[in-house]
Amino acid sequence: MDLQSENQGNTSRMLLWIVLLGLAIRLGVALLFAPPLFSDDIDYVAIGKLLARGGGFLLDGSPTTYRPPGYPYILSLFFRLFGDSLTPVRLAQAACDMASCLLVFSIGRKLFDDRVGLVAAGIFALSPMQILYVSIMMTETLFTVTFLAVVRICLESRISTRRALLGGIVLGAGTLIRPTLLLLPCALFAGRWGRRESVRSDLRAFLLMGAVCLVVLLPWLIRNEEQFGRLTLTSNTGVNFWIGNHPGASGAYSWPDDNPLAHVDDEFARSDLGMKLGLEYVRDHPLLVLQTLPKKWAHFFAVDYWLLMSMQYQPDFREVANAGIVFGRFSWFNILLTHLPFAAVLLLCALGAITRPPGEGGSVLYLLSPVAYWLLVHMVFYAGARYRFPIDSLLMVGAAYGTLLMLRGKCLWTRARRLAFAALTVLFLSGWIAERVMINVRGAASISPHT
Repeated sequence: MDLQSENQGNTSRMLLWIVLLGLAIRLGVALLFAPPLFSDDIDYVAIGKLLARGGGFLLDGSPTTYRPPGYPYILSLFFRLFGDSLTPVRLAQAACDMASCLLVFSIGRKLFDDRVGLVAAGIFALSPMQILYVSIMMTETLFTVTFLAVVRICLESRISTRRALLGGIVLGAGTLIRPTLLLLPCALFAGRWGRRESVRSDLRAFLLMGAVCLVVLLPWLIRNEEQFGRLTLTSNTGVNFWIGNHPGASGAYSWPDDNPLAHVDDEFARSDLGMKLGLEYVRDHPLLVLQTLPKKWAHFFAVDYWLLMSMQYQPDFREVANAGIVFGRFSWFNILLTHLPFAAVLLLCALGAITRPPGEGGSVLYLLSPVAYWLLVHMVFYAGARYRFPIDSLLMVGAAYGTLLMLRGKCLWTRARRLAFAALTVLFLSGWIAERVMINVRGAASISPHT
């Protein structure tokens, strides 16, 4: 056996152990951690159960497109097969998460080398946030697989017709779970040009992926056109835009009872009003909109309070005066458990991106292009640590790269790079402090699990 074959065998064995360890931990969590439904998950499960019993895509007895259809339809399959128990769903999400682990390894190996892939997969397998989310009835775990699959498909030097077809199918399926995925290929193909890929070949693959994606989305679009007279994916775009752009916007989710959208029953009328008022606010108060961006940044990279709510939820949380009171009850152990690993990942990723040696800028650009896209989306709307979940996997690849650069002594430091890394470190640290202050001092008009 030659050296290359031996190295490949060692890599495969290490990856297998990483996947088995990650899967064992997740299966244990899926069986032992059963958080209550208290937020969007209530709607997902309710729609899924109704679909399983032969009902339509309804919410509170009325046809809806406020919730994207992908996750409820997946849930409905499990309810048909296994009844109303959520345990089979959690076990399936545990397995699904390890598919993401394999994609993380593949992305790290393709962009850099086997060691980066293995370290990234190891970080993913042991990440507390990744582990705990398999028990939560939300889109994060399933959506991340589609997100990473699109990233990996677009990573090939030449995207074949077959891969472009597969990419379009995955892109369409992921968009039905979260519509914000739809424009991700724009960022990915821009990142490919940084790696000097063929523009003509890329354009062909891009158009083919888009066409196939449209075919996947078409049944849902036709249903909405027939049901509501709207050729649209969802009816919550304007609502989400208003949440991030109004006089009381905090940068995170907020839904005060006295807001102008609260008592508009028709979901499309509500979305239209939200878009109208949000655009008027952006037009009339551009400086205030700019002042909100640092708050969105802080919330985006913050402690995942939504996960903490799942871990420690109590029904009386909805009755307290503001969010600061609830968050003050959270265990510091849980806060550190869920946030410190992410903070280390973020800083190590920044280290790798800033101190990369010559010749690897294209790979880093490709890795960070979907991260930048995802951040931009939430700067336009509103931010929260839970919405960061899909890109955490890519940050882990960056962290693995940064860790190995540091251990190999290959970090390329210059005065400008030292200043850039120091500035990013201060920016993240100040954001975490500011986010905590905003919660405890400003509070919220009412407690919301989205905050």
